[in-house]
Amino acid sequence: MLVFAPQPLVKVKLDERYGEENGLVGQAASWFQAASISLRKGATDDSKVLIRTTLLNWAEANALSKGIHVSWGKKPVDWQVMTLINAILTTTAAMAPEFTKEERIVIGPWLNRL
Repeated sequence: MLVFAPQPLVKVKLDERYGEENGLVGQAASWFQAASISLRKGATDDSKVLIRTTLLNWAEANALSKGIHVSWGKKPVDWQVMTLINAILTTTAAMAPEFTKEERIVIGPWLNRL
């Protein structure tokens, strides 16, 4: 059962020292990974509502819009943030058949930016 959905991370504070991770990014990635597994295994209606609401909250807040790029080279997206984005995309794909047209209008452009 999913509880305590992560709050949208609009600005990520990266620690670029080798091996360091951002705890909030890691917690959010774990939550979205669990959400996608729950959806694929047959989530309860309550879990589906929580997942849908969380995705919409993150999209409406434009989560991950700042601080996700490292400072070197061509400034790629941080590896840990990429794992979070992958978890978000996997969760969204598993939930997609249940989104309304209006929800897709909110979530789609946000995902395209990521």
